[in-house]
Amino acid sequence: MKRQRAERHIVDTAVVPHSNADLFKSIGRTAEKLGTTVSNLAKEAQDKGDLAAMNESMSEANMQAMEFTQAWRVENEGKPRDPQATAKYNQGMRDIYAGHSDKISFQNKGKWSEVSSKLTGRSQENNLAWGYKQEVVNAETSINKSRENNLIVGAQLGAIGDIDKALEVYRDSRDGLIAFGQGIFSSERMTEILDDYEADYMEAVLGGMLETDPAKAKEFLNRKDVQEALRSPERKETLSDLADNKQTEMDDAQYEAQVNIESETSDMLFDPEISSVKKMASLSLREREGEVSEEYAELGRLLLKSKKAMKALPNTPEETELMVLSAMLKQQLGTNPSSKESKAFLRKKREFNDLVVKYQTAGTVTKKSAASILNGLNTSLSKATGGTAKSKGTWIIFDAADAYKMFKNDLGGSLYQGEAIREFFYATDGGNKSAEDMKSLAKSIVAQKKNQSLTQVTDSVEKKQKETPVYSQADLEYTAKKNKISVAEVKKRLRIK
Repeated sequence: MKRQRAERHIVDTAVVPHSNADLFKSIGRTAEKLGTTVSNLAKEAQDKGDLAAMNESMSEANMQAMEFTQAWRVENEGKPRDPQATAKYNQGMRDIYAGHSDKISFQNKGKWSEVSSKLTGRSQENNLAWGYKQEVVNAETSINKSRENNLIVGAQLGAIGDIDKALEVYRDSRDGLIAFGQGIFSSERMTEILDDYEADYMEAVLGGMLETDPAKAKEFLNRKDVQEALRSPERKETLSDLADNKQTEMDDAQYEAQVNIESETSDMLFDPEISSVKKMASLSLREREGEVSEEYAELGRLLLKSKKAMKALPNTPEETELMVLSAMLKQQLGTNPSSKESKAFLRKKREFNDLVVKYQTAGTVTKKSAASILNGLNTSLSKATGGTAKSKGTWIIFDAADAYKMFKNDLGGSLYQGEAIREFFYATDGGNKSAEDMKSLAKSIVAQKKNQSLTQVTDSVEKKQKETPVYSQADLEYTAKKNKISVAEVKKRLRIK
């Protein structure tokens, strides 16, 4: 009995009671479930990792595809549907996506291939659509470029005055552009593109014409068909004004050129080293070329035939007059050097040049003096006359014109005035005296001429005194007034008490 109770105790101890067995069974089931969950979680984690890798690769491939597409379009924008270029593009797109497939897990390669194939196909379709649009853009660009080139041709033909050829080029070019646009543009769009082509072309032709022959441009502008082609009264008016302005500009330029060449021609006519035959030939050639006016050419021929010119007298009133006129023109240049291009100054210069030739022809001015006076003016055309010197903080400006005014004021209408002018001219001719030096010279000449005048009067008075013992008060007053001194000073110099 005792043995049976002991065996049963061992069994009771080894076998878990019912409640504890259930617990262990529950634990076993939980462990089994836990093992399944961990396995699922691991699989899910691997799937998510594959998906992240695929998304990252897809993003990189899409970026490369976009850059590749942009570069290809830039390179092939002039031939957007070229078969070879298109095949190269399609292969390039496939290579981009295929290049990322190594990063994709085996189980997702099928999905990658499916997605990349769709993206590649869509890119090819988009690129093809771009190609059609780019062909239209290229066609319009080509038409506009052709228009620009044709406008240049029209302007060139207008410049040489070949109007018939210019109109022929327009008709042919328009027909060519329309033929080129067929199949690319609708007729309405083609009409819109070429809407203002004729007006622009006519304007270009007229622009070329007015640069070389504004008078002919105005004549062409007055044609009814040209005005209809321009399609704008404002455009016609603008071109007409441009032609008028250009004609004025050309006339002024021709006038200036003639005046300057006539002055150069006078130098040639006064040059003793050139024979009369060469002078006459050169004068005739310049007249034929329009370089000198007909009026001047006639003056030149009269000079070459003049016998008085060969025996011209020096120190004449005409010579003095030319010196004064030259000084006035120089002074104007000194005040405003740019005035040499003005019509007013050029007119004065031409009149002065003509006067020099006329006086030489009449024998009242020697060739040497004429050449010297004329050359003095020509060398001053781009310079300020005289000079400037600073004295006591102020600027002194003094030139030949100022000297001549001084002679007129201080010497009056006596013969000494002309002598003073000529003396001053030759003392300063070709020199580079300062304004102060020129002023000092002028004062010195005035003083010298006054003394000469006073000496002459004194001699006259002394001679009269020998004949007439008593010198009248009127004589004394006249002498004082003439020399701008007091009567007392006259008495002192004449030794009259």
